[in-house]
Amino acid sequence: MALAGSPFSLISFLFPSFSTNLGFLIPLSLSLHNQSNPMTLYRLILRSLRRSSSLSTTTTTTTTTTTALHHHIDHPQNPNFLLPTRSFAFSSAEEAAAERRRRKRRLRIEPPLHALRRDPNAPRPPPDPNAPRLPDSTSALVGPRLNLHNRVQSLIRAGDLHHASVVARQSVFSNTRPTVFTCNAIMAAMYRSKRYDDAVALFQFFYNQANIVPNVVSYNVLINTHCDSGRVDVALDVYRHILANAPFSPSHVTYRHLTKGLIDAGRIGEAVDLLREMLNKGHGADSIVYNNLILGFLNLDNLDKANELFDELKERCLVYDGVVNATFMDWFFNRGRDKEAMESYKSLLDRQFKMIPATCNVLLEVLLKHGKKTEAWALFDNMLDTHTPPTFQGVNSDTFNIMVNECFKLGKISEAFDVFKKAGKKAGSKPFAMDVAGYNNIITRYCEHEMMEDAEKMHVELSSKSLSPDVNTYKTLIDAFFKVGRVDDALQKYSKMVEAGLRVIPEYANRWFGALIEKGKVLECAPILTKMGERDPKPDAMSYDIVIRGLCKESNFDMSVELLGQMLSYLTLWRNVHLGNKLCSSTLLYDLFLNTFSSDSSLRSTTVADFSAARIRNPACLSFSHCLLNYKGFLVFQAHRVAHKLWIQNRKPISLALHSWVSDVFSVDIHSTARIGKEVLLDHATGFLMRLVLFFSSKTKSIFIPIRLDAMAHNEDLLRPPLTDRPQREVGGAKRWRIDPQVLEDRVKEQDELIRKMAVNMELMKRQIKGKGVATGEGHKSNTPSRHSEDCGRHTTPSQAESRSLRTGDTQSRTSRTRYSRSERTRSLRSYTEGSTYWPSHTHQTSSRQTELPRSSDLRTVLEERARRKKDARHVTRTEF
Repeated sequence: MALAGSPFSLISFLFPSFSTNLGFLIPLSLSLHNQSNPMTLYRLILRSLRRSSSLSTTTTTTTTTTTALHHHIDHPQNPNFLLPTRSFAFSSAEEAAAERRRRKRRLRIEPPLHALRRDPNAPRPPPDPNAPRLPDSTSALVGPRLNLHNRVQSLIRAGDLHHASVVARQSVFSNTRPTVFTCNAIMAAMYRSKRYDDAVALFQFFYNQANIVPNVVSYNVLINTHCDSGRVDVALDVYRHILANAPFSPSHVTYRHLTKGLIDAGRIGEAVDLLREMLNKGHGADSIVYNNLILGFLNLDNLDKANELFDELKERCLVYDGVVNATFMDWFFNRGRDKEAMESYKSLLDRQFKMIPATCNVLLEVLLKHGKKTEAWALFDNMLDTHTPPTFQGVNSDTFNIMVNECFKLGKISEAFDVFKKAGKKAGSKPFAMDVAGYNNIITRYCEHEMMEDAEKMHVELSSKSLSPDVNTYKTLIDAFFKVGRVDDALQKYSKMVEAGLRVIPEYANRWFGALIEKGKVLECAPILTKMGERDPKPDAMSYDIVIRGLCKESNFDMSVELLGQMLSYLTLWRNVHLGNKLCSSTLLYDLFLNTFSSDSSLRSTTVADFSAARIRNPACLSFSHCLLNYKGFLVFQAHRVAHKLWIQNRKPISLALHSWVSDVFSVDIHSTARIGKEVLLDHATGFLMRLVLFFSSKTKSIFIPIRLDAMAHNEDLLRPPLTDRPQREVGGAKRWRIDPQVLEDRVKEQDELIRKMAVNMELMKRQIKGKGVATGEGHKSNTPSRHSEDCGRHTTPSQAESRSLRTGDTQSRTSRTRYSRSERTRSLRSYTEGSTYWPSHTHQTSSRQTELPRSSDLRTVLEERARRKKDARHVTRTEF
């Protein structure tokens, strides 16, 4: 074969069936056989086969075969080498350019993640002070802020709006500030409870004082609150504020509330103007806004204007809400025009709208209200047939509640359960997954008819599902059990409710505890109350009072005392808040006091002991609240305990700052290092001074007199001895306490020693001054020790903290002092100095540490001697005169 050594021979050998199709390449192969490069023919074949101008059926087959050959040669083990592969190249430059433009457009619409992330090493751009602050987004509702939101929501669902608002307001001053969604939730709950003033106050607190940025929902709740409370003009002012200052526009809900408020106030003309303003601002036609205006004109018997607005709505909206038809139907039914009402209803059904459950529920209520039972049940069946979640939700729990209540109203109790379990019959429809609200409704209906067995069955079914009974479920069952006299079952449900961690508001708890105590179940109430106290918010003080009184009547004083201790310990947190408010009006110390007391149980027990001591020992104390609100001595001691705890934790700056705040607010100075025991009462605390390392033991009962207690040194060896129990004495008809004589004697001895040292130091200073010729003009350098001597280094001037704190016997001498000449005063002072036991009799002895000075055994003797010498000096002066 001539082609035995050519590349074409390889092709013919591998693919004999394709030799005929490649026959046109044989001459070309022969001409190129002698070329030096053996792959030239192969490259030429591939280049010729890729030419798009000469594509044909034969060429296409050849290209596929050649491409398969290429893959076979490169990948001989690939079993799919004959299959065509996809090429990522472009057929033309225009196609490539179009692809690049498409990718650029996609990047502008959906930028890559790395373009959204800011470089952590890049400097943060300076904030724009003129940029408007935006409200929180849903991404902010995570972590601790989400936990706070869920806690507030649980309290709202339990009906405890007071504690829900307290938790939300106190969180403003903590590290976990509430989101705008939490603030809106508590405001909306206040509005639903018709506590309009509280809702307005919360808006003022959260968004004006706490500087949280409101969103459009916040303003809508405020506008709705003002409209329902009759303050439409204020609501319009809020609307204008949104237009002028808010970084967003009013929503459809805003116009719904405003139009309804204006119509209720009889200002329907302004409501129409507001509708035109909404349309002019680019908002679409809202069915509820039109429905409010239509209802207003219908109430004025202006059917023509109502029809005109309805026609305008149908022109602007291809699909509108069926609530408008329900409004016309109700008006026609009330006027006795049933035919026109049903025509309006049929015209709505002819449009075959997929109506949401809220709209159908309004139609059901109108039909059932006016006796159209057949149409109502037909609509209910149609709603069940169209219920195909998650594609479309045709019914909700309110739908079942309407129909179940209708069955109970007609006395068809057995049919009510069938309706509760009813599902659609149409293919593709699914049964409705009932929620807690639906179970609560049927349980309430059973309890109203005293069918407790059926109610209990529904409760068991609810608990067996993935749902959890809420506060309303247990409340309904417990009240019903008490009503029928089944106290044990009520007690069991009450215990399960507390064990489930549900909040029992004080109104319910007090009523149930009172009923249980009347039935002789007081011993069972104590563990329930204790369990309630383990969760926040704590039980109300009235609940403790009811149970403790019941236990006392049963002569169970041990358990009464235990509950009393729990109540006092739980009140510690509230006292911390009150104390923080006392020290700082903006409650910035709330976290500090709360964390310190919460982390140390011994600190809480000490506070309770002080609280009890202040109430029991002080005859002027009227009640615990009187002590808590008005006794600065009690508050000062608790603030000092926090400062001392911080000092021990080496948080000295904040400890000293707290000490300074306490001194400024209460005029009481207690150093952070001072240690105070428990059960200590400080009355008339103004001017009280306690410095450095002074220690008050638990044996110290009460301090009723202004007293200054200073530490004498910084060394631990000179710690002040504790004040011990002191006998009572009568002062002005009231019982007071005085210092124990032994303690006073020890204090006097230490004072005497310090005074002696001070005298030595003063003599040294005097000799130094005389040595320089300042005092007398004559030098005594020979008797003056060196300034760098050992004695001068050891004897230094005492600090102000080492001053005398108990000054007795000086009042009479100061008041009886007379004025005399300078020479006489100098002579009397010299005679007093030379005869004083605290001044050395020979000046040259003061320069040595072996100086022996006469010591006074008692400070009182020293003071008497001093007074006697002063009296002698005055006597000499009078004699000379």
